Amino acid sequence: MKRENPTKIEIIGDKMKTYLVGAMEHTADEDGGKGWRDYIKPKLEARGIYVFDPSFEEMIKVGMPTKEFHEKLNGLKRSGHWDVYVKEMDKIWKGKSYIDEEQKLMHIMGDKDYVMNSNFITARIAPEDKPCGTYGEIYQAWLFNIPVYLITDVNKTDLNGSLIYWVLSSGGEIFPNWSQYLEHIDKVYKLKEDKSYYEKIKEEEKQSE
Repeated sequence: MKRENPTKIEIIGDKMKTYLVGAMEHTADEDGGKGWRDYIKPKLEARGIYVFDPSFEEMIKVGMPTKEFHEKLNGLKRSGHWDVYVKEMDKIWKGKSYIDEEQKLMHIMGDKDYVMNSNFITARIAPEDKPCGTYGEIYQAWLFNIPVYLITDVNKTDLNGSLIYWVLSSGGEIFPNWSQYLEHIDKVYKLKEDKSYYEKIKEEEKQSE
């Protein structure tokens, strides 16, 4: 039986959505988790999918690049300012609401809302990553029957047992590479790649230069 969340913030619209889940604080590539997200995001958008990308949206929520924000958090931990630390972390997990210059009430969703508004989760764990929130988000997706697709270089049998269970029991799957993942979602969700989308991106980048 599908569990329902009475506090869910819903996005109105029929567009398929996915949330890019993976380590950001401690990553093998030391890039805040931006590299793989920049690679797969346009491929998903070319298939008509709206992508929740925390490497981009987190900067909007906290007002600074991911690396700087985590340095700030580490400083708060070292100085013992736990009340401020919790408030800063609330921006990540719960989002924030504010009144803009035009006196309109605005809300930026938290990570928990990205999970709940996704049709499926796209998760990435590299061998040298040190994820934490990633596991929480995968568990949340499992709890509400949202399929999780995990792409990892780690041998399937070497993954944590509960992680394997959450992914497979959610209706998801574990893939060793991006090609197999894309082939799978194309088949399951009847997606078609619009290759002209990549040219549009190049044109937009040229115009913004």
